[in-house]
Amino acid sequence: MSAGKRFFEALQQAHAGHGTEKLAETMHDSFQWTSLTKTSMASQVHSRMEALDFFNISRNVTEEIVFADDDVLIFSGFGELGAWLTFCKFEGGKAVEMRHARGQRPD
Repeated sequence: MSAGKRFFEALQQAHAGHGTEKLAETMHDSFQWTSLTKTSMASQVHSRMEALDFFNISRNVTEEIVFADDDVLIFSGFGELGAWLTFCKFEGGKAVEMRHARGQRPD
């Protein structure tokens, strides 16, 4: 299984309320999550610990992989926070960078 798919599966487990332990294992210590759009969080760039805290809350979301391999993961999703497109970069099997843009879901 690719690094991208491992990260995605661990993220889905966190969304389902099963904790972030597996997700933490897929993230590099210097992981950064950047929002390209306005967020409800205090800043636009988040550390590994901030990301794990955010994902440690069970969420009702639907996400789908667009592309995943050992270097890149691209996925889309929607839920109570709107719709988003996310890009993750991997080095040495661990996520080092995640960027996403969020907007309204076109219903």
